[in-house]
Formats: sequence, C-alpha cells, structure tokens
Amino acid sequence: MSQQSPQDGAESDAAPSSDDASLESLAELGASVLLVRNFATELVSSIDDARSALTRSWNALNMLGNSDRSASDGAADTLTGVANALGDVLGSAPPTSGEPASVPDSVGANTLTDTVGKVMDNAAKPVAEGLRQAARIAGGPVAGIGDVLAKVAGAGARDETQALRKRGNALISVSYKPELQRRDVHPSFSHILDELLPDEARILRFLAVAGPQPMIDVRTKTVFQVGSVLLVGGVSVVASMAGCHWPDRDQHYFANLNRLGLIDLSREPVDDYRRYALLEVQPVALHAIESGPRAITIYRSIALTAFGRQFIEICINTEGYNAGGWDTDGRQDRIRGKRKHA
Repeated sequence: MSQQSPQDGAESDAAPSSDDASLESLAELGASVLLVRNFATELVSSIDDARSALTRSWNALNMLGNSDRSASDGAADTLTGVANALGDVLGSAPPTSGEPASVPDSVGANTLTDTVGKVMDNAAKPVAEGLRQAARIAGGPVAGIGDVLAKVAGAGARDETQALRKRGNALISVSYKPELQRRDVHPSFSHILDELLPDEARILRFLAVAGPQPMIDVRTKTVFQVGSVLLVGGVSVVASMAGCHWPDRDQHYFANLNRLGLIDLSREPVDDYRRYALLEVQPVALHAIESGPRAITIYRSIALTAFGRQFIEICINTEGYNAGGWDTDGRQDRIRGKRKHA
C-alpha cells in the first residue's frame, strides 16, 4: 500500500489556498466595479445639478444687470462682469447691451458637461416616448367606450334618420313638379354601368333584340315533385349566342344581372317549346340526365325586366344588331301540340 509523502500533503494544502485567493480577488474586483459605477452615476447627477444651477444663476444675473443699469451703472457693470465669468464657464457669451437674455443652445461647452448633457438627453428620450405611448394606450379605451355609448344611445342613427327623412321629403316635394323629373333616365343607370362586365352588356343587348330565351333545370323525378333534387340548374345557350368571351361563366353573369334588377329568371317557359330540344342535348344537361335512373327537365326562361328594357333603351345602342338572326322567327310556322318533359 502506497503512503502519501509529507511533500504531497503540503502541495494539496497549497492548492485550495490559491483558489480561495483567486475567488477573493474576483469578489474584490466586482465590488470595485460596483463602487466605480455608483461613483460615476453620482458624478453625472452632480454635474447635471451644477449645470442647471449655473444656468439659472446666469439667467438671473443677466436679468438683474439689464434692469439695474439705469439705476446704478456701477452695480450693473459688476453684475455684467459676474455674468461674463459665468458665461465663460458655461461656454456662452453674454448678450450685448440692449439685447434680451437667452439661454444658450448648449449650456456648458466644455467636454465634460457637454458629454453629460448629451447622455442625459438621450436617456430622457425613451422615457418621454414611453409616456406618450402610455397616454395613447390609456386614451384608446376611453375613446372606444365613447363610440360604443354613442352607438347604443343612437345619436348617429338619429342623425342619419333625419338626413334620410329630409331627402325623402325633398323627393315628395319634387314629385309635385313634373318639369323637374326625368321620365326615361333613372339615377341608378350610371352606377349600374360601373358594375357591368362587357360580357354582361352583350347578354343584355342580345335579350333586348332576341326576346325571352329558353332555360332548363334538371331534377330527379318524384311523385308530384315531392323531395325532388336539383341536379343542374339554369342551363342555357344565351352566353354563347350573345358572343360572350367566357360563356362558361354564364351563371355568374345571370346572378349579377338579376341582382341589378335587369333580367328575370322566370319559371314560365317560352312560347315555342321546341327550342328546349337544343338545351336538353347540351353536355352539362346530358350528364345530369344520365347520372340517375329517373330525371326530368323543367322548362324555364330568361328575359329582360321592364327596368332592364328601360336601361337598354338609354344606355346600349341596338341599332343594326340582329342577335345572330334571332331577332325574327324565320320559319313563321304555327306551333302545334303541347310542350313535353323528358
């Protein structure tokens, strides 16, 4: 068994003592840094206080010197001399005779006071900005509560109601004067033109010349149509016959024209039921008919409303347009028999 020599024991005792010394040195260094930091903070604060005090003294002496010059030239000269001395310390020349005293733009032109002033100004900026933001945040809920209370109280609604009633009464007054009214031009026509696509204008022109057009729905066949399911709706060739650039978007066009009150998607059929044969062989209708064991086609129509015809007369020129030959019925034959369902 090996034994530890006295020399090894001494070395082992010496190692902990050196580590303790290092820790103590680091602790003393940290304490020294804290002391230096505290001292620097106090120094900056003292310099700033002194700078403020010197500025106030400089202003006061200049005011006294200017006010007492007429009473005692000697005293004024003394005060002016003191002001000059303070001005030298602060880095600013005093005003000449007859000029008002003013605080220098950068009080204390020497390096130390100027640096401290800049540091203090930069430190104050975030604080001021934070206070402004806090004021805005605090004022926001108050303004929001005010708006909510106004809406609950109905102040805005009352004002709006009064304005609308005033306009309505004005219309009634105008209605007694025919010379102030237009019979053919509706005030909404200009707004309607802004909400129309070129393809929709083509559809309106075609319907104005060709008249009501056939349209079909394909539904499942049930007893008395109870529980019937719509397989496909609004099948027509109006968009294609009108020359639309995107005829596959005809349902979108019809929805917008119907919203504007220009067309009527009626449940009534056209007079010549034979025109529905072309629709029943359209791919979308054939697919719907063949998708189930029993299907039925419902004959419908699409035509201009009275408002739509008035709109066409004023806003769209149809002169020289024959709707691809659909402006007249070239067959001139009589329709015999009854309309049938598929």
